Amino acid sequence: MVARVSAGCPPEVIVRGYGTLAELMEISCDAWVVGPGLGPLGEAETAALLRLLERGKIPCVVDADALNAVARAEAVARLPVGHVITPHPGEFRRLAPDLDGSTRESAARVFADRTSPVLLLKGARTLVTAAGQPLWCNATGTPGMACGGQGDVLSGVIGALLAAGSPSLEAAARGAWLCGRASEIALSSRMLSEESLLPQDTLAHLGAAFLDWREQGR
Repeated sequence: MVARVSAGCPPEVIVRGYGTLAELMEISCDAWVVGPGLGPLGEAETAALLRLLERGKIPCVVDADALNAVARAEAVARLPVGHVITPHPGEFRRLAPDLDGSTRESAARVFADRTSPVLLLKGARTLVTAAGQPLWCNATGTPGMACGGQGDVLSGVIGALLAAGSPSLEAAARGAWLCGRASEIALSSRMLSEESLLPQDTLAHLGAAFLDWREQGR
């Protein structure tokens, strides 16, 4: 299995195989990204995932199927400070069904004030906030980002920023800006359209987005 996965990865990606989520608790690392490609979890796997997330010693980006597992277990309150959750609107409704019908801004503020992780709520204008913090609205991005896999790129960028030592709120806000800006740069090449934009196009233009970030003195 590891060999098959490795064969499909670029050479800079290191792939290691682990039998259970419990084994991951013994790994020494600077940040986690959990959820993309995880797949549905059973009760035992969900319990192991929650134990991993609850430890809170390592900042973690919780996305995709990991968010769905947290929602099914009604365990979002168990996630500690330092983690970043990155739901799209459907995942957010599962995490906070009582806030369905509220405006995005209001729902994000209420949710953040009653939970510990940083919230990055995806949408036409991604929102980032945390308990006791202002609500930050990302101004970059294109409609072409509304396709599968763009969220995985975002989670990876946030995870990389966490691993480099950025605080969780800063990593989430900066990651959203960078990915949105990368998609804008990709489309400005006139070689792509909103309809054809793929996650790999956003990824390919992240370097230019980082340069823009620095040039703007952010």
